[in-house]
Amino acid sequence: NDFENIDIIALVNAEDDRQVVKDLILKDTSNSCFSNKDIEGNIIPIEDMANIYLEYTKMYGVRLDSIYIGLLSLTNENEVSIFIVPDFQNMGLGKKVLLKFLKIIHREFNLEEFVGEVTPDNIRCIKTLSNIGFSEVPNESRFVPINGNDTLVKKYKLNYRNVTNK
Repeated sequence: NDFENIDIIALVNAEDDRQVVKDLILKDTSNSCFSNKDIEGNIIPIEDMANIYLEYTKMYGVRLDSIYIGLLSLTNENEVSIFIVPDFQNMGLGKKVLLKFLKIIHREFNLEEFVGEVTPDNIRCIKTLSNIGFSEVPNESRFVPINGNDTLVKKYKLNYRNVTNK
């Protein structure tokens, strides 16, 4: 499958889109893409998580044919993130989807610089970012709360002019 039928759909804070976000968050079986705890370690209800993501980031659904298989987001700091449901991971989709997303974001918002933060153990994501042209920013690692634990993340940056396979 060459996944030519992939669409990236802007999501807004409406009931249908909140449901899409909730359904996809629940498919994060690794519990590493979406934190369900706040900074004090209190559990955040899934409804609140969906509202927070939709309110504070630009969210996009990844749709294959008519099925949502992932989420993309862009923060005010130009940080991009990607989540593909487990059934569709390890198929080369991440790179294809992220390239398409960067092209859309570059065109829509005229952005040149992008940031990604990844835990060092997420080898697949690091490989995908590197293959697109992201490079690690030395000395900019930090700890962020993920599911109540302080977790190391490394920062990667990309200038859109350096994107491979545009």
